[in-house]
Amino acid sequence: MQSLTPHVFRPRAFKWDSIFRSYEWEDSSYIDTLADEYDAAGTPLEIFLNTLDHSPLNDFETPIFRALCPDEVFVAIRSGRAPDDPVAWIHDRGTDGTREYNGRSWRAFILQFHMHYFSWSRSRSEKRDTRLMPGGGPVRETIDITFLSRFPDIELNGQSEFLYEGQTSLVVSGWNRTVWTACSLTETYFYPDLQDPNNEELLLHYTDPDVQDWDAIAAADVTVGRIMITDPREYFLMVLKIRSKKCRDEWKSVLYNMRFRVIKYLKDPHIPQERPKATLGNAEDQTDAVEQSERWARQSSDILFKLIGALSKTITSWETFSLGDAVSLQYSFPPSHDNPVDHMLYDIGIMFDELRKILADFKQLELLIERFKSNSHSAPTLEYLDWEEARTYLTTSPSPSASGDERYCDIWTLVPARAIANMHATLHKELGDSKTVGRSETPATNKPCGVHRNEAGNA
Repeated sequence: MQSLTPHVFRPRAFKWDSIFRSYEWEDSSYIDTLADEYDAAGTPLEIFLNTLDHSPLNDFETPIFRALCPDEVFVAIRSGRAPDDPVAWIHDRGTDGTREYNGRSWRAFILQFHMHYFSWSRSRSEKRDTRLMPGGGPVRETIDITFLSRFPDIELNGQSEFLYEGQTSLVVSGWNRTVWTACSLTETYFYPDLQDPNNEELLLHYTDPDVQDWDAIAAADVTVGRIMITDPREYFLMVLKIRSKKCRDEWKSVLYNMRFRVIKYLKDPHIPQERPKATLGNAEDQTDAVEQSERWARQSSDILFKLIGALSKTITSWETFSLGDAVSLQYSFPPSHDNPVDHMLYDIGIMFDELRKILADFKQLELLIERFKSNSHSAPTLEYLDWEEARTYLTTSPSPSASGDERYCDIWTLVPARAIANMHATLHKELGDSKTVGRSETPATNKPCGVHRNEAGNA
């Protein structure tokens, strides 16, 4: 099997079989080592920067770091009292990604992957992410999409439909193939029942002492006692394959529901492509239909924009991973025709090919909506209107929409159709009980309604 990217440079190798390191070293940072063991003077930030007293860096570099992460925040983190507010995390790495005090070889490894997705769900009430950003908004977005399902043959039964934003993160880190740990985080805020013991994404699923010890990180696909994979590289890819499949299934569900509803709406005759000539009797109804379709197209386009952006992030994450860590993992094994990493990377790549196809389908839906918007005619409104003819029509009919009279007005340029209703009300107010009105002495000319809006009231 060929390498994913044979043309990419070979990364610097990590010593996966390095000597066993004491557990006491695992949580000992560079700053702690200097401060505790060598009695280095200064604040944690000063120890980290390691700048000479008379260096010009103290004038322009140190204040910037101190503004991002004050000394008291560093002290709180070291003492185990990490603040809830987001802070800047400073990496003491050089431009080549290494720490000089660790030598030229990596001291530890970190494998990580983050998948962004949306989940389509139906429920009676909206679920909200209670975690808040510094600005006050939720970390994850909830979008009400019930307007997409307002068709007679789609039974909601009093429920609403929502798109819930989510992310799954996977991290495996350690010293070597013997000492390592794994962590996976995924969204659960939008589940209808957070006490469901059968939901493998909830911790409650793994607390029953009478069931097997399922691996929660692997979404209960394997048991803890019988995990055959003990190598962190293989374990990371195994879990990534499982999580990628779940992410793909969420995106497939969103695409299916979105495509079904969008195409169904576009096929239904909400706005006839060839509408009857606008009259004082039908302009209001036609305008409402156009405005509703424009609103539907605008909302649908906004949703597709967010879906395309989120899925693009996930695909970009894979492309970045396949050009970096994936190549490093391939080279970390001796050459073999049966490299397990190659097989798992191939399977994951197939799923991301499916995600690329889903992304292309989302973009196709977006194009269909844009064509729909461009092909839709302007709002059915009265254009250049003969003012005297309007007065005669409006004063002989109870309302423009209720009249069966289909006398047409001269149409030349766009004027909001609701102006006609306002004209009707104003003229009846001016004329009182008069049933008819004669022609004005002024010759009737086809003047723009905009010229007469003040005469007709608040048109």
